[in-house]
Amino acid sequence: MLILSGLYGGLSFLEYGGGGSSISSFPSASSAPTPVGGSYHSFAYGVQGGYGVRLFDRITIRAQLGLGDYVDVEDTQYSTGATSSE
Repeated sequence: MLILSGLYGGLSFLEYGGGGSSISSFPSASSAPTPVGGSYHSFAYGVQGGYGVRLFDRITIRAQLGLGDYVDVEDTQYSTGATSSE
């Protein structure tokens, strides 16, 4: 965070750890891919700025404005049900 004459600004980035899963599936008669597992996580990023007013040399009141985005990322693994033999 950068503070200059009561004005301040900053950047933020926050990553949320995700998880994974696996799905037990049996080969189907169709050739359509079947989901068998995957993982996911998300993150948020942005910028913020505002103005601070100091009261009683111990308290600072800050008004702020921030802009950013939140993103979900999902990776799904598929199986075609096909097997190979040599």
